[in-house]
Amino acid sequence: MEGAMKCRSLLAASALFLSVLQLASCERSGDSAPQDVAVRVTIGQPQRVDVPVVEHVVGRIEQTGFATLAAEVAGRITEVEVETGDPVEQGQLLVRIDDRDYRAALIQAESRYEGLKAQWATQKRLLERLQHLLPQHFVTKNRLDEAQARLTQLGESLRAAKAVVTQARLNLDRTQVKAPFSGRIQARFVSVGDFIGVGKPLLSLSGTTGRHVRLPFPETLAASIHVGQRVVMHRSGSSEKFEASISELSPRISERSGTFVARVDLPTDKIDDLWRAGGSIEADVIIETHPNAVVVPEAALVLRPSGYVVYVVKDGIAYMRPVKPGVFLDGKVEILRGLKGDERIALDGAAYLSNGARIQQVGGA
Repeated sequence: MEGAMKCRSLLAASALFLSVLQLASCERSGDSAPQDVAVRVTIGQPQRVDVPVVEHVVGRIEQTGFATLAAEVAGRITEVEVETGDPVEQGQLLVRIDDRDYRAALIQAESRYEGLKAQWATQKRLLERLQHLLPQHFVTKNRLDEAQARLTQLGESLRAAKAVVTQARLNLDRTQVKAPFSGRIQARFVSVGDFIGVGKPLLSLSGTTGRHVRLPFPETLAASIHVGQRVVMHRSGSSEKFEASISELSPRISERSGTFVARVDLPTDKIDDLWRAGGSIEADVIIETHPNAVVVPEAALVLRPSGYVVYVVKDGIAYMRPVKPGVFLDGKVEILRGLKGDERIALDGAAYLSNGARIQQVGGA
């Protein structure tokens, strides 16, 4: 009994082994032997079109006008005219600093300037009189030279005094901090009564009249990106697209990231709450164009263990053709090598074909 059971086990194992060998043989011959059942496919032809090579990047929206307003003179804050979120107009007074010391300094500087100006005018008249008397020998040449030297000295002092007046007037003007452009107050850092030094931040202001996008590109594309180049952009998560052009390129490449930045000004109709500063934006830039390239639908391209192939159809038989794909774009793919462009190729159903398979056309050209 035990011997019979062993015999049956050996027979079953042998049958299983033969089945596996037969299956493997069928799989190995599948790429070269015609199939008994025709595969239903649609047929088409490659196209010849200009294929753009596109670089896709993600950038950030920034406010075109943004400034942190800092104190240019030291003093105590006497007035703060705005709060966070307030809209402001260009030239509007925002912060006032105590100006009494600066007003006194201006008065003193102007007084000294006027005094030197009067002395210079008197000395000039004296020099002119001495120059008139010298030919008559009523004055000596040394006396004339001394008068000339004195006039020159007064002239230098007068110019220095005028510079002091200019600086004093500028310091007085700087006690009134005004909006450099129209916008909205983003933050307020001081209050009335605070004593601030030069460089102390007072307010931050963002403009409302313009926004732009900063797009980072790898340094390998430095020769391919230029001002005026067309850019197709859309907000992340949105299908709405619009076109703009590069308006400015950064002169340096970042050592840390290996990128350079292109600036694209947003069209005026995109300046709204949906395009807020800080938001991300996606952009496509055409780097180059491959003219008259061979293009097929992506359905025709099949990935096999040996690489990508396309099945060329002739007389009802599909023949496997190794190809090298290029750019993938909107459901189509560029074929760099392997097709001439005049072949009839399998489209839908191509993935079920093998080399030499019979086909049944159910649609297409």
